[in-house]
Amino acid sequence: MSKQTYTVVFERGDRPNQWLATVREVPECHTFGRGLAQTRARVREALVLWEGPKAESAEIVEELPVPAEVEKVKLGLASLEAKLQDLLLVRERMVTRLRNDDWSQRDIAEVLGVSHQRVGQVSRKKAKGRRRGYSAEP
Repeated sequence: MSKQTYTVVFERGDRPNQWLATVREVPECHTFGRGLAQTRARVREALVLWEGPKAESAEIVEELPVPAEVEKVKLGLASLEAKLQDLLLVRERMVTRLRNDDWSQRDIAEVLGVSHQRVGQVSRKKAKGRRRGYSAEP
């Protein structure tokens, strides 16, 4: 059984922060709210009233009047977030490498431009389950 999909068209109301929402597949079903979050919640409630319990788990596709520049910015931010995650992993590897070369936490922090507490957190995360000075070899 396939999941029911509804398209909800949002438009700005005539009052500040007001949004109007209409369900394209059910033209009689519409609602409004103060802010997007409240309007989204009310759309689901209105759908359940019109379509019954099956609408509780239905997929809702939104059409928001968002300028194209906003989508471009969102894509750019997602790309930057991915790059940031990659760099954080590289930093963790550098901390581990420098710790293995017997650098102090404070010296590593100075070189990487982070706090010594952060270096300690990364070191503990990497060394979880491994005790300092313990070696599996006899």
